[in-house]
Amino acid sequence: MNFRLEGVYGGSEEALMAESDLAGLALADVDVMATGPDSLRVGFAPIRPSSGIEVVRLDFGTALFGVGALLKASLQNSSAGGDAWQRVDAGDAAAEVGGNTTTLIGSVGTKDLIQDVAVLPSAFTPNGDGINDEVRFVFKVVRVGDDSPVEIDIYDLGGRQLRHMVEHRALSTGEYEMRWDGRNDAGEMVPPGIYYARLRIDTDFEGADLSAEQILRTVSVAY
Repeated sequence: MNFRLEGVYGGSEEALMAESDLAGLALADVDVMATGPDSLRVGFAPIRPSSGIEVVRLDFGTALFGVGALLKASLQNSSAGGDAWQRVDAGDAAAEVGGNTTTLIGSVGTKDLIQDVAVLPSAFTPNGDGINDEVRFVFKVVRVGDDSPVEIDIYDLGGRQLRHMVEHRALSTGEYEMRWDGRNDAGEMVPPGIYYARLRIDTDFEGADLSAEQILRTVSVAY
């Protein structure tokens, strides 16, 4: 889960709830600092009691691969030195906000478990010259909370399976990039032509058998 900072604002509770006035409440000199891929670390100047700021609002965007996630937040006074952090507990900081938890709940726009599939490039030339020697299947797996394997099978137009590829993770949910080098399971280069790629995941999500979750794409091999 990657985070994207959209803004840090400070002011009274009433002012922060007025969406149209946020631009004037943006904190100055906000820095996004390097951290892990599943975290967002933001630095800004200390907020003094005399500043008139009652509430700090941090807006961010992210993509949830599951139905929800627990957000953990901490604060640190970097000017004080040391490595001490203060935990941010869930609570009702703003009465106008409906929730008072740090649990993120995603809105399900589609029931598809495999999403945003891209075949890059759609035609490739596995001739060993180092240019377009492989095709990349880039996609996302969402709402799968187990270790179900993700599979890609390559078929010719006659329906014969030529190549079987599988990626097995401890947690299936996430972003994938699987590659095909134009060879069959015996290590032989396939003839030029059009092939089918079937992306598939077998899982039992919340008691519903979704073993037929699959997506079909075409890819061209040329020399």
